[in-house]
Amino acid sequence: MEKETRTCDTCKKTLEKRLVDFSQDNNWICLFCTFTEHKNNFELITQKHTNEENALVVEDYPYGWKKTKIKYWIETTKKGDRFVSQTLNPKTLRWNKPKKSTYQDLMVLVRQKENNHVKTHSWSVVYSVLEDLQLFKEFTEGYSFNDLQLLKIKEGKAIYLTREYISVKIAYSGFNKEQEQEQEQEQKRIKQNINTLYLKHLKEQE
Repeated sequence: MEKETRTCDTCKKTLEKRLVDFSQDNNWICLFCTFTEHKNNFELITQKHTNEENALVVEDYPYGWKKTKIKYWIETTKKGDRFVSQTLNPKTLRWNKPKKSTYQDLMVLVRQKENNHVKTHSWSVVYSVLEDLQLFKEFTEGYSFNDLQLLKIKEGKAIYLTREYISVKIAYSGFNKEQEQEQEQEQKRIKQNINTLYLKHLKEQE
């Protein structure tokens, strides 16, 4: 089970407010501690590796009983970023078909300090809070994001701001046909209002 995130007592002394306020239970981890640990164990690869031609090439990558080369890069589309790797077949000396991860809103290449292994550090607005994006931006300070990635940041901020005005209420579903129609119209109105508010916040990011 994935643990929730909030701020531990130690980190609260160095922060002006809690990163996430959850109920008092033991099923949580500190977002700030996790970020600090990640920053201490990994370093950002600032060079841009965005396709097969300018990919990061690593030697001596394990390939069965042999060693070979592997390429790494971050592919960016309108859907977001995904991590791509491609190995060289040592028998044929031809590059194998690239392997691609699932999409995240933002992703960068990092190098593990202990063993120089190439990994990724990512952010997605789903199931995250504004502080997640702020910590991601702090870790990637100085990195040159492309236009599609910058747009994802703007969209993420707009979504976070819009969420502040949304609450969920559980209602009885045993409506008659007329009440169901009224409820459907109300849901359409709510969705329109949310979309209008989101577009307003998105415009404010320009």
